[in-house]
Amino acid sequence: MSIVQDIKPNIDILISTYNGAEYLREQLDSIINQSYLYWRIIIRDDGSTDTTCDIINEYLKVYPEKFGMLTDDSGNIGVCQSFARLIEFSDADYIMFADQDDVWRQDKINISIKKMIDSESGNGKSTPVLVHTDLCVVDDKLNCISKSFMKYQGLNGNRVHLNQLIVQNCITGCTVLFNRSLKDIILPIDSRARMHDWWIAIVASIFGKIIYINEQTVYYRQHSSNAIGAKKKYNLIMSLLKPAKLHELKQELYLTIDQAKSILEYNEKKLTAYQRNLLNGLFYIEGFNLLKKRLFLIKYRLFKNGFRGNVGLFILI
Repeated sequence: MSIVQDIKPNIDILISTYNGAEYLREQLDSIINQSYLYWRIIIRDDGSTDTTCDIINEYLKVYPEKFGMLTDDSGNIGVCQSFARLIEFSDADYIMFADQDDVWRQDKINISIKKMIDSESGNGKSTPVLVHTDLCVVDDKLNCISKSFMKYQGLNGNRVHLNQLIVQNCITGCTVLFNRSLKDIILPIDSRARMHDWWIAIVASIFGKIIYINEQTVYYRQHSSNAIGAKKKYNLIMSLLKPAKLHELKQELYLTIDQAKSILEYNEKKLTAYQRNLLNGLFYIEGFNLLKKRLFLIKYRLFKNGFRGNVGLFILI
């Protein structure tokens, strides 16, 4: 794929670090070696106690025109709110996220920005747009675990309508590129957000356009210190036989519902009738009887990808 030459928008690549010294250099070097050149990296450290900040300072000195650091007195506020601070600080036309321990394909930026420019040419720059891709799951030595993160987790990157995203996120933050029009409507990110990428994806599905590129643009490293990480599809039958696991899954489901409630509270006046009714129903679903809960899921097609995920959803709700 050729580099986008005629249009050269500036891109901020946002990184929130936390004790990431072991792999950080590989990630930063993979961005430095991108075929697309019009970017800068902005880093906020979330209270590291290892040599992460020393590494960041090295890159700040060597590449002062390409690296910036956001500093504040907040210390450790967690990955979600740390990225929210970075988003608020950015003034670029476009934003990408990078994890501290992955490695990017050399043409990652170019693949995504080309799709973004194509979309804006057809829909206008005022339309909020989010582009995301698949990932290659690798171990700590970059050996392939799965060629496709989507298949590994039983996800479908095209399931990006509100009724789909509200119950299951298929968008991984380190793959996304989004425009200023989306940036202007995603803040603040509520404390009930499960993760910044999921919150942004839901807002994009309500007010804008989401585009999936079925290519693996990131080597998504799995190791013991991952904040989230890739997890194989859970075995529903085994979960049913383990009360502690079943309780954990139920808690996760209701945290997802809390996130939907916060989306409604921030955006209620701007929603369509369908969006408002869907989110309102989730707001009150804990008070529904068992039959009404399941009928509500069916009415709004609040389904996950795949049979097992939906069986689990109908059992847990």
